[in-house]
Amino acid sequence: MIVEEREMYHILEDYFKRKDYFVIVDQFSLFNPEITSDIVDVVAVNWAHENLLDAIAVECKMEKEPKISALASIQQAIEYQICFPKVYVATQEGDIKYAKTFFELNGVGHLAIDSSSTDVIDKLAPKKSVLFDKSVFNLNIKDRLIIVLVFRDIFGKDNFRYGEMNTHGWAAKDFRSNVQLNCCYDPDDGIVSSGLNLERKQGFRSLHKKFNTTEFHESLKDLPDDYILGVCIDLWPRGEGEWIFQNRQANKVSKKDLDIIVNGIKAVLMRNRATERPHMWISHDVWSNKHCLSRDEYASKIKTTLVELQPIFTCLGVM
Repeated sequence: MIVEEREMYHILEDYFKRKDYFVIVDQFSLFNPEITSDIVDVVAVNWAHENLLDAIAVECKMEKEPKISALASIQQAIEYQICFPKVYVATQEGDIKYAKTFFELNGVGHLAIDSSSTDVIDKLAPKKSVLFDKSVFNLNIKDRLIIVLVFRDIFGKDNFRYGEMNTHGWAAKDFRSNVQLNCCYDPDDGIVSSGLNLERKQGFRSLHKKFNTTEFHESLKDLPDDYILGVCIDLWPRGEGEWIFQNRQANKVSKKDLDIIVNGIKAVLMRNRATERPHMWISHDVWSNKHCLSRDEYASKIKTTLVELQPIFTCLGVM
């Protein structure tokens, strides 16, 4: 039996996953200072066809009775409609009375969850609202959703990780020694970047045993000009750390630069403080929120990145 609103999240997660949606629970920010809502309870997304997303936002409410739940959801549902083409309200099963008329007139869908069986019943399909602002969707929403769908297309639904959709948004495929191929969205400039990422101490320690500066330098020289290499110290809790090596065109990094990088990382590992870790990336920009590409074109950007970085991954012994 459902007793709390948060229990609805995972019931809906299972419901949408069975329909082959990718589902993000309780971490997706709208990035819109003009509205009061911030984190969407449940986001479900899939490809509608080659260059369009089927993107759904769900506001969950569990009050004393269905009608009160439905009425309590209206403000957030309306705000979601500015940002998402499809919006549902989820309540417990039962008569929502005149709230149903409001939902029908305003294009808000209604999902009812049976409190005893936890079955989800699609009572009312959503419609695109006149409030929907495609420019807001394109600037603030779509690229974080595209990232996870592209990684699912390339690596399979259970073979990658994602996170921090409340601050920026990333997806990552883990290889050996904690080395990742990642893809990250920067909401400040609307840029999606992709590349090699390493930010775990154990990974650095593992790589140090077999790291060959000359081989790594030769691999860097062969990278296209748009890749940058940077190394910093991440602080915990989150804070700005100092640079070990500030962003530079990767194929211009010298052996002397690599010695600085290696010594800087060693110093952090030797201190072994719980509040800091080294963080290295070799990445490039792959698209911006102004682009509207096809499903295959987005995937090609990430696949090309993996091919271009393969000599680096091979040099590090992680592929």
